[in-house]
Amino acid sequence: MQKRLFVSLLVLVIAALFLFGCTDSTGSVNGEPTSNSNVAAQGQPACVYAYTDWTPATCPSNGIQTRTQTNSVSNCTGTPVLTQTCTYAPQCSSGEISCSGVCKKAACKAASDCDDNVKGTTDNCLNPNSCTATCSHTPVTTCSDSDGVCPLGCNIMSDNDCSGLAIGNTVSAGDFSLTVSNPTVTICTQAYSTDRTAYFVFDLQAENKGTSERYISGYNFKAVDPNRKQYEGSFMPYPLVFGGNCADAKNTSFSGGSLLPNSKDSGKVWIKLNSTGDYTKGKWYIVYNQTYSNDYTVYEAQIN
Repeated sequence: MQKRLFVSLLVLVIAALFLFGCTDSTGSVNGEPTSNSNVAAQGQPACVYAYTDWTPATCPSNGIQTRTQTNSVSNCTGTPVLTQTCTYAPQCSSGEISCSGVCKKAACKAASDCDDNVKGTTDNCLNPNSCTATCSHTPVTTCSDSDGVCPLGCNIMSDNDCSGLAIGNTVSAGDFSLTVSNPTVTICTQAYSTDRTAYFVFDLQAENKGTSERYISGYNFKAVDPNRKQYEGSFMPYPLVFGGNCADAKNTSFSGGSLLPNSKDSGKVWIKLNSTGDYTKGKWYIVYNQTYSNDYTVYEAQIN
């Protein structure tokens, strides 16, 4: 009887477990979470905090701002953030900036602050009106009109800021030298003609002290007017005119050609301007270019 009762109770227990499920080792029943307090602690969400504004609003000299939590939280995980570091910027006076907590004036705010009073440089302000502002002075190397600079290698033909030698100066290149003087514009007239041909004329003296021949002629020269219009010289040493005021040009012209060693030659160089007799008054330039060379010698001449 007792054995039969025990078996019956055992069957009832097994049936109850089958019908109502059982709790596993993780605190779930049939895989569903329970209200077990241990399980709730393991699954807590992150806390959501509310704060006041950072105090003080402007970063203080110690570089730390604080705030206060304004809400209550429970059954969540997390730690409120109540302090933060900041960069202190002192209240600088007008015209100053704060650099690492120190008020000072920037090295420059614009290129005009960097003028070194040197015409041969381009002045710039790098990182203007900042703690890293600095001036730069870059040498001018480009031939450019009206910038007040004549860089090395430029001349009046490439840069109107360039000037020339004074008339009468002797220029030497090794054993060869030349002197230009008495520049003028001559209007040639001819007998039985209404032509009025304008020539730029100057006296030239060339000397060769070397041991080899040097070639020079009117072809090596240019006349440049105040508007920088260029007039080329020619192999013809004098104007071809018949009668008139320039009839004796042949007798006074620079003959040109090969200048022998230890010899010199002199005479007038004639460069034709036009056939109307017109020319511009002002500063002219006489440009000498050695044959097969990029070297130029420039004289200035005032023509009235």
